[in-house]
Amino acid sequence: MIKFFRKIRQNLLMENRTGKYFKYALGEIVLVVIGILIALQINNLNEERKDRIVEQEILKQLKEEYQSNLRQLESKIAMRKIIIEGANKALHYLDHPDFAHRDTLMMSIGILTNTPTFDPISNDVINSGNIRLISNKDLKKRLTQWSTDVIQLDEIETEFEGNYRNILLPHIIKTGISREVDNAYWQVEENLNYLIDKNDKGDVPGSGTSLNPVPLEHILADKELEGLLSNAVYINYIANIESVSLRKRIIEIIDLLDTEIK
Repeated sequence: MIKFFRKIRQNLLMENRTGKYFKYALGEIVLVVIGILIALQINNLNEERKDRIVEQEILKQLKEEYQSNLRQLESKIAMRKIIIEGANKALHYLDHPDFAHRDTLMMSIGILTNTPTFDPISNDVINSGNIRLISNKDLKKRLTQWSTDVIQLDEIETEFEGNYRNILLPHIIKTGISREVDNAYWQVEENLNYLIDKNDKGDVPGSGTSLNPVPLEHILADKELEGLLSNAVYINYIANIESVSLRKRIIEIIDLLDTEIK
């Protein structure tokens, strides 16, 4: 093809038809430019098609991850409700010692040793730069804000976990009810949901009720324990308020993903 155009140009020059030569050369340049533009457009279309294929893969992966995050978050919300219920039951016994039942009190305190923390699957779609492939601007915005939303809940959970490890647990040990609390905790099936097979839990060596228990009236009069129970109610209640808001965001993200997945 190039030889063909070159021959035409040579013939025009030999015939001394300079004007027509320049017109032809200009036309040839235009044709080359058009050819380049068409090639670029085809290449851009191919790249766009590849990007959309990758985008669909990312969207489907994100949907699976956010569905998993939703299930985990709902589980944590349920756990916190149990903690709130247990702490309130223990507070009721402290307020009405005549109705207190020792075993139930120990189970209620034992529930506070649960420290539910939301640990979502972290996708590298933002850090990897693949966020640019997501065409839905609203979805892209929500995905970008996701880590900030999680941090707010994490701060509340960290506070409760710190209170448990640094204040509640040492206090339970110091007051001499740790053995009873541990034993009561082990008796509640819901507390063992983290086990792969709860049927294999068996009996813990050395567990059981203390033979020299702290008098119930001393436990019921413990003002520091009362403060810790109250704190557990409020922190977990606030954490669940934040979790419910986070749950709404997850559902909104999943809904947007559904609209984009082909």
